[in-house]
Amino acid sequence: MKNRENTGDMTFPELPPCDQDPKSLPLRTPTTESDGEEGVEVREATEAMDQSKTNEDKEIVAQEENGRIKHGPKRVTFPCDDDIVSGALEPKDPWRHAQNVTVDDVITSYSQACQKLNCKQIPKLTRQLQDLTDLSGRVETMDLKGERLDHKACEALEEIFKRVQFKMVDLEQTNLDEDGASALFDMIEYYESATHLNISFNKHIGTRGWQAAAHMMRKTNCLQYLDARNTPLLDHSAPFVARALRISSSLTVLHLENTSLSGRPLMLLATALKMNIVLRELYLADNRLNSLQDSAQLGNLLKFNNCIQILDLRNNHIYKKRNKKKRRVCVCTYHVCIYIPLNIIH
Repeated sequence: MKNRENTGDMTFPELPPCDQDPKSLPLRTPTTESDGEEGVEVREATEAMDQSKTNEDKEIVAQEENGRIKHGPKRVTFPCDDDIVSGALEPKDPWRHAQNVTVDDVITSYSQACQKLNCKQIPKLTRQLQDLTDLSGRVETMDLKGERLDHKACEALEEIFKRVQFKMVDLEQTNLDEDGASALFDMIEYYESATHLNISFNKHIGTRGWQAAAHMMRKTNCLQYLDARNTPLLDHSAPFVARALRISSSLTVLHLENTSLSGRPLMLLATALKMNIVLRELYLADNRLNSLQDSAQLGNLLKFNNCIQILDLRNNHIYKKRNKKKRRVCVCTYHVCIYIPLNIIH
């Protein structure tokens, strides 16, 4: 109680009233802190810059609203003609290895390639190379019929194609797969290795193999004869071949017997060949072509293409009924009219 009484007797000094509003006090800035003329000049310069920028922004907005913005002229300059191209590189000559080459050089290069790729040499091919005498022109034949060619064996053949050109390259029944076939066709196209090519009885070249074959047919200027008998040309591969035949510049003879052409593949092939003016002989035997859609496609082909001289349709189901015992098909072009007897279909 005593403490409370003593506290109540205490007196506090009165504070003077606040004369200024805290909001009106100036901010502490470098300009206000400096007492000299420099602070005033800095403040005035800053205010002038802000005012100038504000005026420019207002003017740009007004011009955008009125659509009257005018851009200055633009100029594009180019260097002199001598300075545009700094250098040039000539394409590789595919025949740089064939200059002054001998038979021993070819055999040695092929042997080294087989050792490098760890594959066996083909004795049949080695004997053919040993029998060569003149390498200045195209050699008659490279005969690999019946040999088993895997991807490595095909890669080793490039050392021969680099140095020797052939009239006929026979790859019949060589068990080519997609990798080996695409590699070989690329080589034949690049080195122009053959004028006649036989790839018949190779059932596993697949889509990539046919795609490479189509590229070869389209790009090479020397390939005149292609034999692809018993090599299936299915729906997913036919478009590549059709596009190649539309613009093929050198192929004159094409064998497609027993290649499963009936239906869409034949439609694509016939449509493309309407525009082909080079092909002279087309062999389509044993393809089970029918008398409905397939015959209509062939009729349209012969209507628009007057360059095909021979069209072989043996052993197909296309016929014109003459009587109960005889059925035959008449295949006509502007140059040749061929009657092909057919077996009676029971």
